[in-house]
Amino acid sequence: MSRLWSSTMLLLLCTLAATTVQPDCGTEQVLVDTDDVGDRRVACSGVHRALKSLASCEYTISETLHIRFMAGGDKEKFIVQENGSYTNVPTSGYYLRKPSCVYVETRRMPVADRTPAFGHLPMSDELLISTVAHEVTHHVHHHLCASRGRVAPRAASEYLAYVVQLDTMAEPKRSEVLDCWPSAVLPSRQAVNHFVWASNPPRFGVMAYRFHQADPGFFCDILAGRYHASDRGIPAQ
Repeated sequence: MSRLWSSTMLLLLCTLAATTVQPDCGTEQVLVDTDDVGDRRVACSGVHRALKSLASCEYTISETLHIRFMAGGDKEKFIVQENGSYTNVPTSGYYLRKPSCVYVETRRMPVADRTPAFGHLPMSDELLISTVAHEVTHHVHHHLCASRGRVAPRAASEYLAYVVQLDTMAEPKRSEVLDCWPSAVLPSRQAVNHFVWASNPPRFGVMAYRFHQADPGFFCDILAGRYHASDRGIPAQ
């Protein structure tokens, strides 16, 4: 399968709804494209978690977002566009800026076939819900930056998404994730950059959560556009 064909098909899957599409999750801005009750519960739980965190800084979803689910042959790997090139990256969720669409693995997939969370943890409903919360945060940050005429910096966007994902994750699952990197910490705000994120994204997520506990105001500063990362020219996915 060519990369061009793969990326084109992914866009079509987000654009063409094969199942029921209806406003859901208590907001007209969210459209959950599935007839499966379990998947719809996962999607809306993730949306509600993200909205709760974003509301602490007085932000919410302002642009329409589609949430769709993948399984089987649709799963495989997403095409990630980064700095003009395409890379195959295994992931359980992904946010597409154009169109505004979150794609997540369906909970109906056998556990053995699901992409591990944070590198190696077996996927569960709790981790899948947290994945939706992560990707919804990307959507909100992208549109906030676009409204200011800016491109969302990758590392800052990942910082926000991981903070929401882990801050709203239920125990004991959150502790399991944190225990994967028991001593990993970010030394300062300046450490939220593309190099640190790209060296190990899941580890960066754990460090972001710990830094958030020490400096909770940084979260709102990023959303408000008051933090200008050194890698601001590198777009978020």
